[in-house]
Amino acid sequence: MGPAEEILAGDLEAAAAEVRRVLRRGGLFVYTVRHTGDAHFGEGIGVGEDIWVHGGFAVQFFSRELVDSLAQGWHLQSVEEVTEGELPRRMWRVTQRAAHHGPSAASRRRAPLD
Repeated sequence: MGPAEEILAGDLEAAAAEVRRVLRRGGLFVYTVRHTGDAHFGEGIGVGEDIWVHGGFAVQFFSRELVDSLAQGWHLQSVEEVTEGELPRRMWRVTQRAAHHGPSAASRRRAPLD
């Protein structure tokens, strides 16, 4: 396994879970990622699933299926295609809202004993 695979294998799910853990209920998580429609996708040296080294940088390209998979446990608000730069780079801007996990405050209250 190469350096890019060591860093990224399984880390995407762990990173999304950690953001969800620390974000308050209802908070927004907005991120951008290069997607598989980008001009550099498939260019350079392939070092993992949808990971390509181009110009000395390893880039993970995200399919829509990967974005949807990482949104499990979230309320996915939007996935918008955006472009950046002269090439241009084609990216997803993902907005998702933290779903509530665990019992609500109301359900944690104990009923009075009779």
